Amino acid sequence: GLNGSVIYSLKGGILLSGGFSARKSLVNDFFSRGASTATTENPWEINDVNVGAFAFNLMKIPVLNARLGGRASVSLPLSRPSRAAGQIAAANGGFSLAWSVMGFIINWSNGLNHIWTEEATRPVDCVRAPDVCRISGNDTGIANAKFNYNTSLGLTYPTLGYKLFLGMRYGLSSGFGAVEFADDEYASEYAQSGYQLRGLGQSFSISGTYLVTPMTQATFAMSTGGAFYTNDNQAWRFPLFDTESDLHHRTTYTFALSQNF
Repeated sequence: GLNGSVIYSLKGGILLSGGFSARKSLVNDFFSRGASTATTENPWEINDVNVGAFAFNLMKIPVLNARLGGRASVSLPLSRPSRAAGQIAAANGGFSLAWSVMGFIINWSNGLNHIWTEEATRPVDCVRAPDVCRISGNDTGIANAKFNYNTSLGLTYPTLGYKLFLGMRYGLSSGFGAVEFADDEYASEYAQSGYQLRGLGQSFSISGTYLVTPMTQATFAMSTGGAFYTNDNQAWRFPLFDTESDLHHRTTYTFALSQNF
């Protein structure tokens, strides 16, 4: 992964930011293709570009000894998945609370994402896939996302003179699809009408960040993401490590090196 950003500081502790990121698979295995039957070469892929503003200290809450922060941004659909879904733009916003207790830093953050798309469902590129359009039409019938929301609680412990930061975070997420279903005489009594609520997802991560210099930092993290319930929908899925799937592909390990100028 390659990431770059520009941050400009305004008065009142508000920061304006703009950034881009790109990624490439170094190992061409079946994870890269999305299927377990073949492999494929992967070129460099650019992600969506984000432009926004954020502030870590909008307000102090003396009773909790906490700081209120906020963020707002707009995403431009430059990635191939976003363009394939017919995405026009996405707006993101949220707030966070941070406070210190017995040397630990606790952070609670919430976010809301609204996505504008050309159609409620994902279209088919008839130029690249004319046979699919000829047989099935130019619509996949897969609903695009309309609203996404998330909440997470993180705990960070600084040590070694604020040079090493050990942290963990647990998060929940869900949202609504862009397709709205009518409640008429043909609808089942078990069916949802209106916008369809997506299944609840969860994530858990453990990380360690070391400040090599005041402007250079190295981070190692392990994260696990997936549905809140197990595959049989009968129990809560343990989020620390992927013990349910045979491939353990819901758990990822990341090493990142960041340099500020």
